[in-house]
Amino acid sequence: MQGLDKDGKRVTYATLEEAKAKATKIFARNYNARHANPTYAERDQGMTDRYRDHLDPPIYKPEYWDRVQYLDLHGNYLDTSFLCAPVGLPRIGAPVRIVQAEREVVLMYNARNTWRVVPTDGRPHSPADDRDQTYMGDSVGHWEGDTLVIEAVGFNDDTWIGWPGWFHSTEMRVVERFRREGNTLYYGFTVYDPVLAEPWDVKPRAIQLNTSNAPYNEDPPCIMNPRPMVSRERG
Repeated sequence: MQGLDKDGKRVTYATLEEAKAKATKIFARNYNARHANPTYAERDQGMTDRYRDHLDPPIYKPEYWDRVQYLDLHGNYLDTSFLCAPVGLPRIGAPVRIVQAEREVVLMYNARNTWRVVPTDGRPHSPADDRDQTYMGDSVGHWEGDTLVIEAVGFNDDTWIGWPGWFHSTEMRVVERFRREGNTLYYGFTVYDPVLAEPWDVKPRAIQLNTSNAPYNEDPPCIMNPRPMVSRERG
């Protein structure tokens, strides 16, 4: 259990009772019993609701669980979604619009006006770009029947693959799969990373396509809050 002491300093308390007696403000719990791993569990119902759609937690190698827990606890300071930076792949999810051309597809997101141009002409990753370490990585695509498969590499390690401190390394590789049936888009992905005990495979989820001609609104500018939030649920 964490909170602020009488001097305004962040302090970890052993029990809720101690925090109530000594803290001027209580804002986080430090769980140590987590499902799928002794140090992993969902902190609240809000997260459970957001991750119930085929999104089982990634399983990290034992030596990395302490870092996951630390990032989860301090996410208000370290999560790029709170720092006016891109959230990265695959956390950004499916695009709001896909434009298909002869040799490429353009993916547009309603998330800080992010977009990707993905070549589908059979080229490999650029030897320079796949080592560039960017937020969205270097993407190339190809078709497997009626499924568009996009592989992305060359990431920095600033972003997370999921909300509760699920970090990744610069060696992450993301494979996304898009398949359309009528007005339904099926989107899934697999994350490969040396920090994981096994690939994180997220089964396709069904997304109903927007068939209207309504315009997409531009995202407003992101304004950094000089004082990160410490009392609201992230997500």
